[in-house]
Amino acid sequence: MNKAIHNWILAGAIFLSFSAGYVNAISISHQTPLTHATGSLSQVALNLENGDFARSLHFATLIFSFFIGCVVSGFVVQDSVLKLGRRYGIIFFLEGICLFAAVPFLNNGSNIGYYIAAFAFGLQNSMATAYSNARLRTTHMTGLINDLGLTVGHLLRGLPVDWQRLQLYVLILSGFFGGGVAGMAMANRFGFYALFLPATLMVGMAIVYTLLLQYIRVRRSPEVKEQWQEMLRRNGILYAAVRYLHINFSNSKLVVELEKLADGFLAST
Repeated sequence: MNKAIHNWILAGAIFLSFSAGYVNAISISHQTPLTHATGSLSQVALNLENGDFARSLHFATLIFSFFIGCVVSGFVVQDSVLKLGRRYGIIFFLEGICLFAAVPFLNNGSNIGYYIAAFAFGLQNSMATAYSNARLRTTHMTGLINDLGLTVGHLLRGLPVDWQRLQLYVLILSGFFGGGVAGMAMANRFGFYALFLPATLMVGMAIVYTLLLQYIRVRRSPEVKEQWQEMLRRNGILYAAVRYLHINFSNSKLVVELEKLADGFLAST
């Protein structure tokens, strides 16, 4: 790789692959894969040949929903290379809302729920597909397993191997597998309501990402910092609360870790 993989990138990759594995396992248990466009396209052809036009249309709609999610992600993020500052928070939020919205449809036996979920993972899969020459795919593992196999083949041949890239691929695979296990365990107990967990996590990630961006902008720009200070002064209660937190917790482990995380973000841009 051209540059080091920061811990926030590894954590994000694990989180996204875990979420995708979690939801995909639940959908596959109902004979409806959400992210396997290759398999779904084969199902379109197979069912069309067998005369099951409704089933063929179902899989075609899954593919189209995933495709539209990719289109929206490309429109919002505007670039496929991972970089801090892009509108990932919007994608996280939309994905979380979509997963929330899918649950009532799925509970009522409507395929619309699957189409909404496929759209959500189209959003996620196209959010960032590359980082420093490494492919980032978190919703399906075929391409990643291919790249992992090539890397291992180079290793066995005695060729130079990018160990950071290998680490990234293993972590994404592990996250997807772990998500699948967790997803089925939760679905066996809660049914489709199990989707509320990744939906909540996605919305939470959107909030965290947005707040971190604001925090970094304050650090980078004295003008932005002055604007924030002025805003706080106009709201006496909020200003007092922030001052109290700053005085009493400025050296806390949480704030120290937040500073380190921000430094990692800054170093990667």
